[in-house]
Amino acid sequence: MDKGIWPRYLLNRAAEQPPSGCRVVLGSTPVVSFGHPLEPRVATLGINPSSGEFLAGGRLLEGPKRRLATLRSLGLNGHDEVDDTAAAAIIDDCASYFDRNPYRWFNVLQRILTAAVGVSYFHKTACHLDLVQWATDPIWKDLTRIQQERLLARDREFLRTQLRHEGYKVVLVNGATAVRWAERAGVVAWQEIDRIEDPPATTVSVGRSEGAYFIGWSCNLQSQPGALRHVDRLIDLVKEQATQELGGNGMTQGTSFERGTHFRSRTELVDALRRWYDDTDEDTIGDLKFGRAPWLSFDTSAGIADLNADTRRAAIERMLRHPSKADAPWQVIENNRGKVNKIVFDPNDTHEGWYAYLREPLGAPSSI
Repeated sequence: MDKGIWPRYLLNRAAEQPPSGCRVVLGSTPVVSFGHPLEPRVATLGINPSSGEFLAGGRLLEGPKRRLATLRSLGLNGHDEVDDTAAAAIIDDCASYFDRNPYRWFNVLQRILTAAVGVSYFHKTACHLDLVQWATDPIWKDLTRIQQERLLARDREFLRTQLRHEGYKVVLVNGATAVRWAERAGVVAWQEIDRIEDPPATTVSVGRSEGAYFIGWSCNLQSQPGALRHVDRLIDLVKEQATQELGGNGMTQGTSFERGTHFRSRTELVDALRRWYDDTDEDTIGDLKFGRAPWLSFDTSAGIADLNADTRRAAIERMLRHPSKADAPWQVIENNRGKVNKIVFDPNDTHEGWYAYLREPLGAPSSI
């Protein structure tokens, strides 16, 4: 990618050397963002990248398993060799992170982003940022307090600059540790607005900083036992809090789904369609000025599928009432041109208003 598209402050940050004595993963590079840093209005925020973004079995990831740029992938011997061209390559790999081999840690946040505000890491409408841009080994909690403070002192001003420069409107913060360190770093001051009493008891807090509205919760969805039971409630709370910040419903004009939103499973898609059905009175999932263009996409066992913009409310209602919406397979059948790519939730349904298609046709009808 042409380095000219990246702002100077990003190039400068990508070219910085890691602080000594802070256990930064050897051969790693600073992660200025997970996903495209310039286009989204919504971001999630953590403390620092996992060492697993760079390492497996103590060795740097290479080839198709590599997630982000390393000194080795750049052909460099040290951070002092990072010039503007190398810095741009580092940012390129950050921007295209979700096009390659994303860490499963992001899956549950992706679910909240798509269901609550209709944005996605996978379509450059959301990204992930960190208080500290360096991955460490050991992980954050096992660093000394001196190491933690030194890393924060070096990196938090970059995050503030990033928030101001890119104009993110909503920032979601997951887990008590990230919530606490965001305040400790002086990035945001929290005010509790809600509490989920079911175990694990969870507080939900908000704050404002650098023009962004922060929403944070204390349960750690990725690692705390029982925390996943709170996802639906958190989706409701995020949607309620983010609506005004994003201007109305925060979505593309004329629809509650932003064009290009991607779901990692059929379950995620169905959950989002149920919320759309309950919370809107719109007749189609997409803007009809785009005709029959693909509007939403989702992963299936046979590859990526699209749900077209003109998919209608009545068809969504039939799908939601059908037993197959849960665990029963959907079917891939021939379309009216003879290609085996049309996805249906019930072969006996009329299929009127339901327009879901595999991107790559199959050789014969099948279940997915």
